Amino acid sequence: MFPASTRRLRGGGLVVAAVGFLLTRYTVLESLRPDASLVVFVLSDMPVLVAGLGLTAFGVGLAMSSRDPEETLVVATWCLLGTAAMGAVVGLTYATVWPVALSTAESRLITNALVGGAVGGTFTGIRSAGTRRHRRDLSRQTNRLTVLNRLLRHEVLNKANVIEGYASIGAEADDEGTSTDRWDTIRRHADAIDDTIDVVGLLTESRESHPVELRPHVETAVDAVRTEHPSAVIDVDDLPDGTVRGTDHLHLLFEHLIENAVVHNDRSTPEVRVTAETDGPTDSVRVRIFDDGPGLPAKQQRVVVDRMTPEHDDPSSGFGLTLVRLVLDDIEADIDVETPVADGRGTELTLEFRDPAASDGRLGVAPAHLKRGAAAGLIAGVAMGLPTQFVTGRMDVIGALYGVDNVPVGWITHQYHSVFFALLFVVATVTWLRDDDWWTTTLLGGGYGVFLWFVAAGVVMPLWLRAVGVPAPVPNLNVPSLATHVLWGVVLGGVYGWLRRRWRRRVRDGGVAA
Repeated sequence: MFPASTRRLRGGGLVVAAVGFLLTRYTVLESLRPDASLVVFVLSDMPVLVAGLGLTAFGVGLAMSSRDPEETLVVATWCLLGTAAMGAVVGLTYATVWPVALSTAESRLITNALVGGAVGGTFTGIRSAGTRRHRRDLSRQTNRLTVLNRLLRHEVLNKANVIEGYASIGAEADDEGTSTDRWDTIRRHADAIDDTIDVVGLLTESRESHPVELRPHVETAVDAVRTEHPSAVIDVDDLPDGTVRGTDHLHLLFEHLIENAVVHNDRSTPEVRVTAETDGPTDSVRVRIFDDGPGLPAKQQRVVVDRMTPEHDDPSSGFGLTLVRLVLDDIEADIDVETPVADGRGTELTLEFRDPAASDGRLGVAPAHLKRGAAAGLIAGVAMGLPTQFVTGRMDVIGALYGVDNVPVGWITHQYHSVFFALLFVVATVTWLRDDDWWTTTLLGGGYGVFLWFVAAGVVMPLWLRAVGVPAPVPNLNVPSLATHVLWGVVLGGVYGWLRRRWRRRVRDGGVAA
């Protein structure tokens, strides 16, 4: 197997998390006021604290997700713009009053406005990123339909006309034996129609990419081209064992590229060489195809590199390279062209495939997994919080982590911590847990709870309490805390495993798309 990819955090998500966390600091400090009213906190400060910490949790999930980095930057940009816009409104409001002496109500109003601007900007960014993604998907579908139209008009229709013309003549042989030539032509064009139908099926399919073995697909493609073009010399270096992210039709991609190198070679004996290598630093796989032909024309280079789909009325461009580009887009792979290679001749095509361990063809965790993890984290947080408050009576201690020793802040921050650590659990387990293995997920959740009890609650939490002026022993390990953390972990793992299994069953039954 090729080395598994390391997870990389999305910078845009971290920006959103930082904005949400920083904007909640005033609300926390406001709750420390001696004259602070619990009713005022519940009606005014608590919704802002929930929104700010919710924005922080969303930013953490966004940073760990498999979303395109450009999409996360769009969300972060809109989040900052929303915050800055509300800040500008506040600044203009007080521009004529300097120095500014803000009352408690005014300070609370400004904080609420900034948090609202950040949340509103984030929602706008999500819609903007979704619109861009939708536009990109529509463009891809348009390209597919354009190619499909060209195939049907210039391949199937032309071949059918040839067959009809020769068939009308019939099998009546003349003195020169032209009947045999005619029927050979009919068979050749009929085979071409069969091949085109296969390609049309490939274009109309919509399958998720998945790990596939590289070597069999390359060998299948090479054998097919050798059979079709016996005069060509196709050398294949030793291919590494392992998988790449692709589809069951990956061999057609290699077949089109190799055949294109043979067909457009002006030598009597075309030569093609295929090599493959792994790239450790980026955990990618590169397949290179060399030929000694006249070089790939600029128009065809635009098809594969610049993603320019030829017009439907330009059959001279061919279809092979366009199909290659569409398949590469589906599996999130890249292609690069270098020509000439040596002595003013030759073409080198380099295909770079993503690590098959990356969810959805990207680094990170699919958003659907993070949503299920967040939901499980909220449920597990309630399951842990109830005995923490009503049995041990220690929910206010969690609020003290932020300098506010009261139960409402304790519940809000407890739920935020629960979602945060649930997302970490998802990131650590999603790549190798089976969707139907509920028992393993539940047991791992319980073990994760024990780990957090020892590290987070036993060491990190008391050190943090000391930092905010609350005396606490280090380590702070006790049986009630262990019990509540195990309960949290078991509920987290059980609910998350149940949601994964339920989703997989819906996919299997055809209720949702995989």
